[in-house]
Amino acid sequence: MKYVFFALLVFTSTAHADGSWQAFYLGLEGGLIEKKSVQAPEIENSGEQFGVKGGWALYRDQWQGDLGLGYRADEMENKGVKVKTNAFFLEAGARVSLASTNWSFGPQLHLLFGQDVSFSDTGTNSDDRQVSVLGGGRLFYDFRKAGEPTKFRTGLQILTDLDIPDRQVTSALLVFEWMWPGERRGAQQVVNTNVVINVPEAKPVATGPRLKVDLKSVGVTFESGSDELSPRARQILEKMASVLIEYNGQWQLIKIDGHTDKTGNYQNNISLSRRRAVAVREVFVASGVKADRIVARGFGPDLPLVAEDTKEAYSRNRRVELNLISENATEEFVEKLKATTP
Repeated sequence: MKYVFFALLVFTSTAHADGSWQAFYLGLEGGLIEKKSVQAPEIENSGEQFGVKGGWALYRDQWQGDLGLGYRADEMENKGVKVKTNAFFLEAGARVSLASTNWSFGPQLHLLFGQDVSFSDTGTNSDDRQVSVLGGGRLFYDFRKAGEPTKFRTGLQILTDLDIPDRQVTSALLVFEWMWPGERRGAQQVVNTNVVINVPEAKPVATGPRLKVDLKSVGVTFESGSDELSPRARQILEKMASVLIEYNGQWQLIKIDGHTDKTGNYQNNISLSRRRAVAVREVFVASGVKADRIVARGFGPDLPLVAEDTKEAYSRNRRVELNLISENATEEFVEKLKATTP
């Protein structure tokens, strides 16, 4: 039962992700198919395959899952010997996004059912087989803008049979799919779930200063695509933490907000911005600042400082901001906090 591995891989993969959005799709696929006889490897049949299908897609964080139903027709020939197959198929697949791109790759499983799925040379179902299983992989590219569900995707699919005796059937197909996104659990929900710890809502600031610091501007930076703080960045945050502890009664709440630019995968950007905010919070907490007075949130690309599509704009939008909310902060406290930064 070679295909059991593929089934487990497909359905286990989709079970380890967080909710995002779903869609219905209609698709076309076409390409080349080849059959080899195990008993006579020198005998090969090759030809074309085409199919139509529809189904349901689920996007969860960096994971994607598909479940669909379709119909395929293929015809192979060699020296006058023809092999024709017409069958319905059930497809299931799971993919993971490659880095922070719109590319994804993962296992694919097809279940063929009909009256001629044995791929016999005579075009008849010589072994009375009514179900066959094919497995392989699929590489997809989603045509979508950052922060939006995809409306069209295309890619390459390679499948081979997993349970047909005495012959090996392999196909390489181009796949085109049109998407109709359904309910999207978008940016606002993701942001809400990114709150690290529940704290009472801060009261409106009536008097006293409110301080906002772009941590990147004072030397707290991250490597591209990473949430690891440099030793220098940690030293800066530890100095700020010491002032916060010293003037503990002069501030009520700290909000640490992570932001990214809009390039790359939207859900990965949301996750990265949250993890960077959490990394800053963890330094404060480890330095002795009370954890229940610090909130870390990730907004991804949803709150840009600059709306332009330039490298300079992207650089400004990649930031972690510290918002200190206070009703009674003195100028001495604020100035001393500012003095901790280079």
